Amino acid sequence: MKKTVFNNKGFTLIELLIVCGMLGIVMGAIFTLYQTHQRSAYTQEEVVEVQQNLRIAMDSITRDIKMAGFLTPLPQTVTAPLNAAIANSITINTGAEAGVYARITANTPSIVGNTSFTVDSVDNFANGDSVRIIRPQDGSEPITGPLTVNAPPAAPNLTIGTTAVVDYLNGDIVVRTTNNALNPNTIRYFVTTTGACPTGQSCIARRTNEGTLDVDTQIVANNITNLQFSYILDDNTENNAPTDLSTIRAVRVTITGQTVTTTALSGGQAKTRQIASIVRIRNRR
Repeated sequence: MKKTVFNNKGFTLIELLIVCGMLGIVMGAIFTLYQTHQRSAYTQEEVVEVQQNLRIAMDSITRDIKMAGFLTPLPQTVTAPLNAAIANSITINTGAEAGVYARITANTPSIVGNTSFTVDSVDNFANGDSVRIIRPQDGSEPITGPLTVNAPPAAPNLTIGTTAVVDYLNGDIVVRTTNNALNPNTIRYFVTTTGACPTGQSCIARRTNEGTLDVDTQIVANNITNLQFSYILDDNTENNAPTDLSTIRAVRVTITGQTVTTTALSGGQAKTRQIASIVRIRNRR
């Protein structure tokens, strides 16, 4: 008689439950690790953005402070490089808020009409631009502007509509400005939550020619929590709001930024970064 042999190899229900439980624990640990790294990556990405915003803002402020006093009328006690200087805002006087200018390279008598000036560069000038022609020795304008570029620039010539007969000199400076903006132009930096600043954030704004008919406000950087200025004077003291603006020789700029959109991923704690620099005013006269 043939004996029947049964194969009893396999897993019991208890063994399967144990394996499923262990697998669940492992998968839970892997998911937790993945979620932690994902949150860290998202947070770090915004931290990098904050740091980049701080550098962009500092570069813009530094560039404009270095232009403070450029081609402004003398005496400095009347037209100082800085127009206003307080702890959380700065206003700069400059002959060219856009930073676009060219030097006249030949003595040129103007006429009533279009005058063609030979200049060292026509880059960044265009037909229809408003310009001023400023004498750098004293910041004066032989013809009170703004004037207008009346033809497409063709190097090395710049054709400008002039309203009087004046002898312009080699070394006089043509600066691009905005229509109706006063001389000097002004640039103000401050923190704002309005305009093009994203909802729920604070931003650094750059406003040009405030108080005149031409006011342009640009958002320089977002994710900003604080902007502070401190002013270093000729006697080496430092003041947050000096009364004599002509004695300011350098500006300490401190900008603080923090994460916003990923704060919840960091346990409700925003990541904060700060940058600081001392900028010397180069155009004091």
